[in-house]
Order: sequence, then structure tokens, then C-alpha cells
Amino acid sequence: MKDIYHFEPLWYGPFSKELSGDLTDFQSRGVISFDELRLTNEGFKVAASVWNNLTDFEKQQIFDVKINFNYMSLT
Repeated sequence: MKDIYHFEPLWYGPFSKELSGDLTDFQSRGVISFDELRLTNEGFKVAASVWNNLTDFEKQQIFDVKINFNYMSLT
């Protein structure tokens, strides 16, 4: 991912123009909703398809990130 998105410091933390553009694109396609910061029903279908094509190693890497960061406070 570090080859795809370049992050730079901004007001509330790291910012990536590329990631921001992708998120806006996903929102316009109806895959994510910024109203509640969640996947839409269509987004769940896309995510399930991607998840089912990941290797066990890739799935474990995702779990590791979630374990380390899901419960961190914003500060």
C-alpha cells in the first residue's frame, strides 16, 4: 500500500490525496457512506468478494492491523 498512497502530515494526522480521491470515488459509486462511516450494502458485497480472494497470509495481516488499531483512541 505504501507504493499506492503517499501520506503527508495535515491538520488531524496523515493525509493522502490519492486515498481521498479513492474514497470519494467509492462514495459516488455507492460503496461507502460517509454519513455513518460505514460500508453500504453494495460495499459489503464488494468487500466479501475481495476478502474471498485473499490468501490466508493477507487475511492474517488484516486481523493483525485490526487488533492493534481498532481500540486506539483518536488522540
